Amino acid sequence: MRSTSSLLALQAFRFAAGFAPARKTPSIDGPIRRASSRGRRLSASTMKELAEGVLKNPKFPLEWPYTPLDFERQDESDDVVFYDQPRLVYHTDDFAVDALTWYYPEHLKDGGDDVLGICASCVSHYPPKWKGGMFSPSRTIFDKVTCAVSVDYLNKPKEILDEIVRVLRPGGECIVNEQPVFRIWLQTNNLEHIFIAGSFFHYCRKFDPETCNDISPNPGRSNPLYIVKFPPEWPYSPLDFERQDESDDAVFYDQPRLVYHIDDFAVDALTRYYAEHLKDGDDVLDICSSWVSHYPPKWKGGNVVGLGMNEYELSQNKQLSSYAVRDLNADPKFPFEDESFDKVTCVVSVDYLNKPKEIFDEIARVLRPGGECIVSMSNRCFPTKAFRIWLQTNDLEHIFIAGSFFHYCGKFDLATCNDISPNPGRSDPLYIVKASKKSD
Repeated sequence: MRSTSSLLALQAFRFAAGFAPARKTPSIDGPIRRASSRGRRLSASTMKELAEGVLKNPKFPLEWPYTPLDFERQDESDDVVFYDQPRLVYHTDDFAVDALTWYYPEHLKDGGDDVLGICASCVSHYPPKWKGGMFSPSRTIFDKVTCAVSVDYLNKPKEILDEIVRVLRPGGECIVNEQPVFRIWLQTNNLEHIFIAGSFFHYCRKFDPETCNDISPNPGRSNPLYIVKFPPEWPYSPLDFERQDESDDAVFYDQPRLVYHIDDFAVDALTRYYAEHLKDGDDVLDICSSWVSHYPPKWKGGNVVGLGMNEYELSQNKQLSSYAVRDLNADPKFPFEDESFDKVTCVVSVDYLNKPKEIFDEIARVLRPGGECIVSMSNRCFPTKAFRIWLQTNDLEHIFIAGSFFHYCGKFDLATCNDISPNPGRSDPLYIVKASKKSD
């Protein structure tokens, strides 16, 4: 749990950024504060405007609002050991790398700028034709300091910013770019990350007012699964799929819950997504189904079947042609013939399936060649019933995990991901990981 002062600081940040009053939702760290809003999905241009407006006239608390707890990390082992293994890879996708390389030419001067790259690696993403200042191993004064997608790993940001100021010439710039890992970073969204990074400059007291530029190359459209290099073999152990509550799932789900498990904006985004991807006449299996499947009201499906845990909930689902009750964690075998369906859907429930390898084999078995499985995910869950590795990872890693289930099944084409979050940072996030069954 965070301290009272940290919660008040985060509330102050959210108020300053113009967010509505916060509400509680379950997440990796238990109940956390999240911003809410009203309205439809924000366009990329609106999101850009919001991001770039975060640091305009911010109302920072008078004093440094963080506690040491905010900068604790899940893994406090020696960083030297963690980074001992070389990682000659990009830490953002090719589109983001290209966007950053295009941004730098406008801010790095040819033939003179002395630049210090902190948290540097095998590549700094500077323009290939850019000519920086003369190299000198003894140089201690710089015109620019850059930090690429690493500020969230620095657990002593106040001291780091003081050092950046010390080595910068008067009027010099520090350029920080971030991508959603200290505790408060994992508990906040992208707009709040901007605010946190801005606050580090602010409390240093030695910088002019901060600015933000959103240079996202394809907002919500880059597919992180294109750049994943999965290990050759299934990388998970049984421990990864253990849960805090290993009691009988039938008991946990015995009480009907006729509620949405994501907010109304995310529900609407999912329904609109289905409208573009479900064809009239499609035979669809909805696994982990409930009293509502979020399919478009005007969609005319073929054989639409629900497979879930609670018979009363399934009986109330008006979009189903039929249903079957099954605890897939006890028996992952689907009670359907081979190649029975055109689509399989799974709504914000993949994190409860503790036998994913068997489940995805079954999904492939009941899908017709070329059929699709559509897995939707958010950051809400029943934490006691979600498997261990899900609770230990963030939204981006959840995409990798779901994508890996398709990959190791061996019967699907490359999975893709779509971020269809209706109001990024201001309502429930929603991600689609989808793959088609191989036709051969």
